[in-house]
Order: sequence, then C-alpha cells, then structure tokens
Amino acid sequence: MSAYPESFRWTVGTPDADQADVTDEVMERAPRQAAIAFSNHFPSASRRFHALRRKDEILAMVAHELRGPLTPMQLASYLIRRASADRPEVLRSVDMIDRQLTQITRLAEDLMDATRVDRGVLRVSKVPIDLVAVLAAPLTAAALSAAQRGQILTVQIADRGTTH
Repeated sequence: MSAYPESFRWTVGTPDADQADVTDEVMERAPRQAAIAFSNHFPSASRRFHALRRKDEILAMVAHELRGPLTPMQLASYLIRRASADRPEVLRSVDMIDRQLTQITRLAEDLMDATRVDRGVLRVSKVPIDLVAVLAAPLTAAALSAAQRGQILTVQIADRGTTH
C-alpha cells in the first residue's frame, strides 16, 4: 500500500451492490469501522453486512497489492539463475527464492479466491494431477534434510498404471 492517499484507485463491488471506489484510506477506516460494528453486542444486519464487505475489500486489496511485486522478483530470480549457471551455491539459493515466490503467489491467489467466494464467482474444477510432480519438491527437501543427518529417505510410489 502507498503512504499517499489517492495514489491508486480501483473499483470493487458485488453483483448486488453499487460499484465503490477504493483508495488507501479504506485501509485506515475499515479496521476502526469493523471494531465499532462488532463492539456492539447486537449489531444490526446492515452494520454486519458493511463490516463484512469492508473485510472483503481489504482482502481483495491485499491480494492485488501482494501480486504486484511478484513479477519483478520472478524476473530477478530468472536473471540471477542465468548469470550464475556455473555456481551451484547460488543456484540453490535461487531455487529457495523460487519456491518461496511460488508459495506467496499461491497465498495471493487464495486471498483472491476468498473474495470470489463471497461474490459467487469462484469456479472450482477437478483436474487430474501428477502425484509425483506434486510430491517432488517436499520429498527432495526431506531427503536433503535426512542426508544432512546421515539418514537415507526412500520413497516408493506405486506404478502409474496401478489403480486402487
């Protein structure tokens, strides 16, 4: 978020509500308004609705702002990887940076999905996945950790043609 009011402006809304401009000041007002709304033991439905709507607006802004710096960081990681192809110690660090960037990207997408649920626009699709590809990174990390302790990690995965 910027320290300067009006430094960015974008529109949020739900299909049932009017569009509203959102600026930096929402980040300052929303927590105070939410605290007031929830401090009352019996808040009106309108107050609860507005407090929840503010929360959703904040989540959407955080997700949007979180995604912004990721692209330049991914580009920097790529450039460092290319410039350091002959330095394995640097490549290990770049691998760690890439894993963390991927995790932050997933978190930003999860925040966006949370706001899509409330607006009724989240779509969930089932797709087949390659279990070996999903487990490769965590198992590699576990194997490296085990090796540092003088242990051997062995994983056996059933043949891909076998179904249970």
